[in-house]
Amino acid sequence: MRFSDKVTFERDLALINQIKAHNAGQALAVLFNYYLPLVKQNIRFYRICCYDQHDLLQEALVVCYLCALNFDEQQQFPFGAFFKRSLRNRLISLTRYDQAQKREATKQCSYDDIAEMISFHTSTSPDEIVAITHSHDCIAQFIEQLTPTERFVFTNYILQSITLDEFCQQNKLTKASVYTTSRRCKNKLRYLLESK
Repeated sequence: MRFSDKVTFERDLALINQIKAHNAGQALAVLFNYYLPLVKQNIRFYRICCYDQHDLLQEALVVCYLCALNFDEQQQFPFGAFFKRSLRNRLISLTRYDQAQKREATKQCSYDDIAEMISFHTSTSPDEIVAITHSHDCIAQFIEQLTPTERFVFTNYILQSITLDEFCQQNKLTKASVYTTSRRCKNKLRYLLESK
């Protein structure tokens, strides 16, 4: 062990012993500040929904505290390496949880589910259909993103049990324009569901 490593090990060990013995917040702050560059270097690689940099720094502080409590000085393993590995594991766990939440949201609300849910409704009024869809958060967000033309096609063609020919004939529209507009609606909905 080099001299600088030994000094660092002894410094860390003194702070860790203070944290273990007295639950010293000041010692934790000093220890955390020593490793702040390591923390910032690691958290910059992770983009986790609903976590900004301050939240990730707070997570790192919690990890630092838990590492200090669980650190075993008998192993002669540097605290910095133990803390770095624990921090990365925590960030990976948060990322996995975030990805699982996105997958769960997609599973809970798909395009087919929306069409099936609305098909049970007996009313043919577009206003009532829009009111139903607004009652569901993911659909309300989707409806707001649609242009007036897309909203018209979505509520009067996609959600209704009507053929393309009938819809085009009733509204004096070309099949190509209705098909393209319905494709845009479906793509916007798919993108919204995948991003949640």
